[in-house]
Amino acid sequence: MKNQKSIDVYLAYSGLIPFLFFTICLLFNYKYTLIFGNTIQALSIYGLIIASFLAGTHWGRQINIESPIVKLFLQISSNINVITIWFAYLNLNSKYFILLLIIEFLVLLKIDYYIYKLKITSSRYFLYIRLPITIAVVILLAISWSLI
Repeated sequence: MKNQKSIDVYLAYSGLIPFLFFTICLLFNYKYTLIFGNTIQALSIYGLIIASFLAGTHWGRQINIESPIVKLFLQISSNINVITIWFAYLNLNSKYFILLLIIEFLVLLKIDYYIYKLKITSSRYFLYIRLPITIAVVILLAISWSLI
């Protein structure tokens, strides 16, 4: 069982690799890569996917929750977050979209903090996985934003 628990940590931290890769590409002024194409667009799409995934985890957590208020909050907030990210991707230029992604990751972290305070998730998940990874993502996105 311990090995199974370790996999989620490795997968979560591995999710940082594309954010780091695209930020390094932008630092060295590589606006285009052979595999990913437009670096800024690839970063934007990856951020959109990860933020949508995180919002989806909030939807998933509400399934086993008894409290109708918490359940409704997670249902509505997860949908609003995904629709906001998608709509922003379709309508904002890259600079504004990356800024919105930064805000969105912080909003999703705030919701995860709320879930943690309700004791729906463990301190291990929030303090050792979710919090440090989000801080790293926000820093990498801020660096990328400054380079666009």
